[in-house]
Parts: sequence; C-alpha cells; structure tokens
Amino acid sequence: MPELPEVDVMVTYLNQVGIKSRIIEDVNAYHPKFETLIKEERLKQLIGTELLGVTRKAKYILFKYDNGYLVTHNRFSGFWSLASKPWSFDYLEHDRPISDKDVRFEIRLSGGEVL
Repeated sequence: MPELPEVDVMVTYLNQVGIKSRIIEDVNAYHPKFETLIKEERLKQLIGTELLGVTRKAKYILFKYDNGYLVTHNRFSGFWSLASKPWSFDYLEHDRPISDKDVRFEIRLSGGEVL
C-alpha cells in the first residue's frame, strides 16, 4: 500500500503534467471488479466535464471536475500516469515501460492525452 509521501508525490506529478482544464472525452474501465464497484453509466457521467485539478484526502486521490469528484485509491501497487509524460518507476523497478497489462482504468482527455 502506498504511504502518504508517495501519494503526495503522485498528486504533485498529476498537477504538474498539464491535465488541469482538460475536458474528459471518454472513460474506460478494464478490470472486471469495476463492474461490481461502479456502474458504467456513472462513469459515463464524467464525459464532457472539465478536470479542474487533483488533490488528496488521506491516501485517496481526488480528481476534481466541474460537477463533482472522482475518488481513487492506488491500492497496493497502483499509480496514475499521463501517456505523453509517463510516471517514473526508477525507484521501484528500474524505469520499466508501462504495458497494456498495467492499465486498469483510462481517462481520455481533450488534446489527445490519455491518463
């Protein structure tokens, strides 16, 4: 489970990579557990909203958008990464590339960016 300093670093990274003020164009969940945790129509409500910033509450990462929050937790080994400015794993796994099997949840942003 990530410790609080790791969550802080992740939130700082997310705020610095330029996702603020982007419009959410699509949301996809690729893990079977998402079907039981959240309904697809609830996820689709994010489409067309503006991402206003990222903050944290304890070990939860909160994505603020113009009509609410998307609350996430990194669990044991999760992370968020912008495809064009990837999160660095050098302190964990010697900067290994991110593969498709790593992707559990995807947010497509305006400008062609993928989070």
